[in-house]
Amino acid sequence: MGEKLWFLLLSILTAVILIGCSSDSQEIQSDPDHYPEAKEAAWTFLKNQGWDDTVAGDWKRAEVREITADESHHLLEDAYRGKDALYVIFKNKENLTNGTPNILVDPETNEVMGYTATE
Repeated sequence: MGEKLWFLLLSILTAVILIGCSSDSQEIQSDPDHYPEAKEAAWTFLKNQGWDDTVAGDWKRAEVREITADESHHLLEDAYRGKDALYVIFKNKENLTNGTPNILVDPETNEVMGYTATE
């Protein structure tokens, strides 16, 4: 009985680990060679809004995630809700009250879709 219980527990633990490792995670890219047009569109939007002074380091090293635009973001048009988007995250300077907004970019057109304010 002890061996069967040990085997069952080991099997359950292995299954839990495998399920946890295979969960749908957002693809994250901070390599400057990935999504350069989206990063440039986001950077231009930040500069036009006057928000570029909160960015630390090279804007080309921004992190990019693939997400779906929803009501948690300030969308420039309602038609963007539910659409796939690239979520561009710039590194913030230290000790800021308000951080750099994260920018949503259309993956097909590289047009800015919206942003999310950060703290």
